[in-house]
Amino acid sequence: MADQADFAGHAAGGVAFIKFDAGLHVFGIAMPDWRDGVIAVVKADESVRDAVAHVMSSCGVSTLNTAELPRYKLSCIEILLKKYKYESIIYITDIYGIVNRVALKSGVGRSALFEAAWAYLSRHICGGIDAAECDGETKLSCCGSSCGALCELAKLEANMRRGVVVDLTRKLAEALGVSQHI
Repeated sequence: MADQADFAGHAAGGVAFIKFDAGLHVFGIAMPDWRDGVIAVVKADESVRDAVAHVMSSCGVSTLNTAELPRYKLSCIEILLKKYKYESIIYITDIYGIVNRVALKSGVGRSALFEAAWAYLSRHICGGIDAAECDGETKLSCCGSSCGALCELAKLEANMRRGVVVDLTRKLAEALGVSQHI
């Protein structure tokens, strides 16, 4: 299950952001519900990616987004995934909420704000990740391919809030030049 991630300090206000040691691993990134802005990053090896695809097939599901799964299917998935080792980091961003509040208050176009917000998040989330499987909501610079098995696993981790949790909402709002209390 979710294990540990490496901590790496960044100059941004002396705040320690969590980064993966990429090594010989593959990554999946997903934001299963844009309304809550939770982004999960999963790191695993190739065998786990293959196993997740097999688990999905065995449980008869095409997604691991818990909002779309009956409870009995989730039980099947959890039981079969239990023996595999992977790491996850959960980033709380509220990117849509922050961008919408800033756009309404400042009159700046949302597209420019989203571009700046995704660039900021890319600097903090993509460190050590060359290419990842990403869902359609996630616009990070390290997104290299469409959502596959590890991206689906990231959806599950995001919904379950499993892994190391990092709240970037205040830092994202500051990066866009506003306080969180717009």
